Amino acid sequence: MTDASMAIASYPAAIARRTLLTAGIAALAGAVAGCQRPRIPDPHPANGLSVRTLTATPPFFVGWRGGSRDWPEMTTYGFEQAATHPGILAMELVVAQTADGVLVCSADPTTQRVTGLDFTVAEETWATLSGLKVRATETKDPRQPSQPLARLEDVIDRFIDRFVIFAEPLAQPAVGNLMAKLISLNAPGRIVWKQPINSDRFGEAKLHGFSTFGYVLDEPAHTGDNLKRLARSDEIDMIGASITHPRKLLTSVLDAARQNGKRPVTWKVGGRKELDRALKLGFEGIGSPAIREIVDLKV
Repeated sequence: MTDASMAIASYPAAIARRTLLTAGIAALAGAVAGCQRPRIPDPHPANGLSVRTLTATPPFFVGWRGGSRDWPEMTTYGFEQAATHPGILAMELVVAQTADGVLVCSADPTTQRVTGLDFTVAEETWATLSGLKVRATETKDPRQPSQPLARLEDVIDRFIDRFVIFAEPLAQPAVGNLMAKLISLNAPGRIVWKQPINSDRFGEAKLHGFSTFGYVLDEPAHTGDNLKRLARSDEIDMIGASITHPRKLLTSVLDAARQNGKRPVTWKVGGRKELDRALKLGFEGIGSPAIREIVDLKV
């Protein structure tokens, strides 16, 4: 068995001019503000890292919800911390939209779980939500300071040159604006459009050069003959299901992936036990909220 980090492909050592310029501007801004941010190494430059290179040598790893067991969920701070770890190459974001059209990093329709204050994202403006902080109560170190709720642009503009991003709209109102934002980044090779396997937006995502991931829930619209039919679509590159699902469902997802040439992905892999199970079953993509630990485990 080899270290998990050895399973990740290496990339060219040259650093893109735009990445250098961005890093210089960020460092200058930090100095002016009188605060120090962790140095963000760029061992995998923008012109080398892509979905293709990420997935070339399984297993590949994704920080689920921005590594929500390691750092406050989907915050800029969490991405900063992940970026200091050379083995973390991909991160997941789920995005909701406010009443005034701002895309917010939120996996829930309300802010109750992550902030302790109950606001419905779709019913509030960013001016209202911008003062909220995401707590560390669900992390392995709940003593960490709370961190500001993040807008999508605060995270993705800064880190699209560092990570492959798996991006999902939480609900229909966010779909159009999220798609437009991802297109504007001009980095289709580093984006995976993620939605339920029966979504009708995969074709649009493929037209813009994105990779696609359709996930399976334990419901009739996703399983049985529907799964077999949906998995045949040329518009879907990866399919998967949470490792918490029963073995029967996971096996059906893996069979559909193998029969149709899709990469199988699972998530909620929180530690050694779940990782061993996922790899034994045959999953190639491993989504983990405890991404720092998972990429360091020997597999």
